Amino acid sequence: MAEEITTTSEISTKQIKTKPYLIGISGGSASGKTSVAQIIFKLIGIQDCILFSLDSYYKVLPPEQYANLSEYNFDHPNAFDFDLVVEHLNDLLDLKEIEMPVYNFTVSKRESHTVTLKPSNLIIFEGILALYDKRVRNLMDMKIFVDTDSDVRLARRGKIFTQLYSF
Repeated sequence: MAEEITTTSEISTKQIKTKPYLIGISGGSASGKTSVAQIIFKLIGIQDCILFSLDSYYKVLPPEQYANLSEYNFDHPNAFDFDLVVEHLNDLLDLKEIEMPVYNFTVSKRESHTVTLKPSNLIIFEGILALYDKRVRNLMDMKIFVDTDSDVRLARRGKIFTQLYSF
């Protein structure tokens, strides 16, 4: 008879018997992607889930790009390292841990340290272009697009900006 797990906190990576379930969450800036992911976390139990954010996978910019940083489009698909995203998602789905990059938005660079992510029963991959790359979409078991009115997103973005910069 199989071992019965009574609470989500008892689940460990050794107890993952099948391929983890991968949910992709996409939507515009300030649409509520992270809020949706947090609701899923609360419903499932954080010990069972990992949040994998596209924000960690901005490409390393060449030094000459920093002179014209205000002209760089950080929301364009070319700004992200989708090859590394695919590699890391495949590793997590194969029950291997990864070293996720840490991106510093203040200086527009990756940090020298990484964050270790261990495989989990549920992987939530979120970001503005989380559903963009076909290779990534093909790995997903569920895809969610958070469709929020642009006026609401702009108001949220303004509130976030004001809080960050104390205007």
